[in-house]
Amino acid sequence: MAITFTAAEKSALAKAITKAACGIAECWDVLSQIGDRICRDWEPEGTSVADIADRNASDLDNPAAIECLDADSVAEYFSDEENWKKPL
Repeated sequence: MAITFTAAEKSALAKAITKAACGIAECWDVLSQIGDRICRDWEPEGTSVADIADRNASDLDNPAAIECLDADSVAEYFSDEENWKKPL
């Protein structure tokens, strides 16, 4: 049997998923700009933008974890040279 949602729940879920999708798309846009600058493509092995976002989102239940979301810490997720491939 399918779960039934209220209209308010449906609306809240749709808004939340839209924000998440926009955030992932925005991250890819930034990675593409970086890739253009360094002449490489971000092609991670075994992780994705969604995985990185999910890993951080699950830590937001702990207010102390918010500190790890500063610009330098977030950039570390994307800085591994093995994840930046030269285009063919």
